[in-house]
Amino acid sequence: MRLSGFEFKTAKQRECVSKDCFVASNQKERSWSYTTALLELSLVILLALSCTGASGEYQITNFDVGKGRSIEILASEDAEVSQSFYYQVRVNQKVVVPLFMICVGHDRGQLKFQTLLAKDGDLVGIY
Repeated sequence: MRLSGFEFKTAKQRECVSKDCFVASNQKERSWSYTTALLELSLVILLALSCTGASGEYQITNFDVGKGRSIEILASEDAEVSQSFYYQVRVNQKVVVPLFMICVGHDRGQLKFQTLLAKDGDLVGIY
């Protein structure tokens, strides 16, 4: 048998060479798998960090809607492509409805919000 200019005289020589080839091939596959796994893990960590909550929010306005209740309108500090806008509800200064995203856009200092109350102030609309 001839392989790349070498002649193998015995079956044992052929077997060792093919085992070495298998081992080398197997090591390449393991190395590739390890590299791929490391790359995938790095990507997951990067995505997780970029998708977490904004570094902070600032208050645009606060509506006191009576009976110790208030509704805050906030905007995210970060605005790469667009900015996220949120609301949260407090009763007696305790958050009872956590930050909830309303929409996205850009705050240029011109945003105006108003309230509409019904059912003696128990139903509140913000527009």
